[in-house]
Amino acid sequence: MKSLPPNIVLTEASAADLPAIAETARVAFLSDTHTQLKDLVNGGSWFTSSDAQQWLQSLLDNPQIDIIVARNQEIPPDRSPTEVYPAPIAGFSIWGKRNYDDTTNSAPAAPPGPRPPAPMHPSLPVHRPLTVRDLEFITNQSMADWQGYFCPPSVRCRFVVSCSVRPEYQGRGIGGALLRWGIDKCDDEGVYCWVQSSMGALRAYEAVGFTEVGRLELNLDDFSEGHSRHDGKGWGIYVWPYMRREPTILRSGDGDA
Repeated sequence: MKSLPPNIVLTEASAADLPAIAETARVAFLSDTHTQLKDLVNGGSWFTSSDAQQWLQSLLDNPQIDIIVARNQEIPPDRSPTEVYPAPIAGFSIWGKRNYDDTTNSAPAAPPGPRPPAPMHPSLPVHRPLTVRDLEFITNQSMADWQGYFCPPSVRCRFVVSCSVRPEYQGRGIGGALLRWGIDKCDDEGVYCWVQSSMGALRAYEAVGFTEVGRLELNLDDFSEGHSRHDGKGWGIYVWPYMRREPTILRSGDGDA
């Protein structure tokens, strides 16, 4: 796995970083067909909206959330506005914690006994044409179902809320370092972590030890409301993999979590 470039340092985010985090997410998802469809129908990127800024601020204020940024130290904070520099924020990761506020919890890595059945695929409306609003409802419902599956009461775990790297910084090990920040926490604490991956990020999560345990798979053309891609091609199948990574102590030990 690549080492972090010497000019990049991982730090906790501040409120001043939130606009750059939103912009990083926007440009990182420009080639993502699910995001393209939603932006086309909704008339713009959600990441540029006031809702996105409010959401990020709520995460920053949440003690159960860690926002980590990959900062380019070569960009001077007092840079001239007439000079062109790379973006100072190369990428970010947002990690959540569940059940860490229970002081009686001994932080088991998994619930006792066998795991419950994985969530079912959400049902689709059949009495009318599907819309992007339906797509958002189905993906949100799927996420809620899997969150309940991954995070049973009184069991500690961590999860990836979001992780993105600007295109011009990709391929330098920054994404892996942002993920390892949380993975190292999980290994130190002996807890597992999970993520709902985008289709394009599947290999990046596999590279750091995540394993797919289920997926949501939909045909985006069913939700396109007659909108076509800019290149005239169909939107096609999109997959949201749900993935889990066991802590090192369990993956190298006996028994199944």
